[in-house]
This record gives sequence, structure tokens and C-alpha cells, in this order.
Amino acid sequence: MMNDAATPFPQGGKNVPMPEIMQLQVSKALSGPDPSAPPDRLSLRPISLLRPTSRLPRRQFVVTANRDAHHKSTHLAINQRLFEDPIEDFPQVGTTEIWEYINTSGDGHPMHVHLVQFQLLNRQRFDAKAYLAAYRSWITQGRPPATRPALTRYLTGPVTAPAAEEEGWKDTIVAPPGMVTRIVLRFDVPPPIDGIRGTRTSLPATYIQHCHMLEHEDNEIMRPWQIIY
Repeated sequence: MMNDAATPFPQGGKNVPMPEIMQLQVSKALSGPDPSAPPDRLSLRPISLLRPTSRLPRRQFVVTANRDAHHKSTHLAINQRLFEDPIEDFPQVGTTEIWEYINTSGDGHPMHVHLVQFQLLNRQRFDAKAYLAAYRSWITQGRPPATRPALTRYLTGPVTAPAAEEEGWKDTIVAPPGMVTRIVLRFDVPPPIDGIRGTRTSLPATYIQHCHMLEHEDNEIMRPWQIIY
């Protein structure tokens, strides 16, 4: 398995810091007939698309890269919050929501949501520089809900559908820079395991979302959310 992605992804140069990921060496002969199907003979079953619960607002998660006064270090964040800040997102069990990752940073972020699998709805380009300026001004004013910058004013491109390899159920999806990445999530909890006490989910239950790049999640692109009745 080889990696040809330059860093920072996706606009990086020719430097590929880790081209070789894994090699499998099969030395033993088959012990019986091979029942697997060649990839070109596989067929996929149609996947039912999730339908968002009516009248629920979209949750917006603004990804930012903030440099210090010396422009040497970068603090990353979701909604300009630290991981240990109070929880702000409380999806209700049994509902289906749309989440929007608004990536104002210069990197693509593989966003991962715990508990649920989801579907990629679409992506859309936006004026990241102008939106970020308005967003930071809004934060300095104390985040008044009535004056939060309206994302629709900064959208600049057409809505793009998922690529073929992005269709279906996901637990991680790339949020490219300068793009709004929209996903659809249904919030169900696993049923208790028959015969095993203590396996019933007790609500409210806290889970997290984060960038799946280790350096990024450790640098605050990680936030908790809580599922409630």
C-alpha cells in the first residue's frame, strides 16, 4: 500500500513524507478453493439516503487555524473552542441532522464522528477569507446568536455531489480547505446486549468528533457532543 499524498493535503508540493505504508507478503499456498469475487464482478446494493428531520437547524462547525503573535505556532480549533470547553451540541436520539464543516484553514481535515456512521451530502466552495474575518469579528462581540455571520452570503461555487468512492456509509470524511462539507447523521444508540447487564446506553451520553490527523486532534480539532432524549 503506497501513499502519494503530499503535505499539507491537498495543496502540498512534491514532498511525500511517508510513501510506503504497508506491504503484505503471502507465502503459503491456498488450502482450498478461493471463494472471493474479483473486484470487477462485484455489485453494490442501492443505499437508502438519510432524510433530515424536518425543522431542525443545521449544525455548523468552523475549522480555524490561529497563529500566535509571532506567527510561529498554530492553534487549531472547531468553533474557536477548546476541547474542555462546555458542550454546545445536543442532538436528540432518533433524529437526523445535517452538519456543516466550514473549513477556513489551509489544510484538508479528515473529520471523524464517534457513535454514528453518516453520509456525505455535498460540498460547496465559499469565500473563506471574508467569512473568517466576519466570524472572528462576531466572536469578539461575544457570539450574539442573532448576528452570527450567515454562511449563505459567502458561498461562491455550485453544490458538488459526492465522488463515487464517497457514496455510502462513512465514519470519516475529508473536509477540504475553502469548502463547506455537509454530512447527514442519524442519532441512534446501540441496543443492549441480550443477557449482559450494564450494556444499555444511559442518556445523556457524551461522544466526540475530531480530525483524524493525530497532530490536529491533539491541537484542539476535537470537541465533545452529547446525545439526549
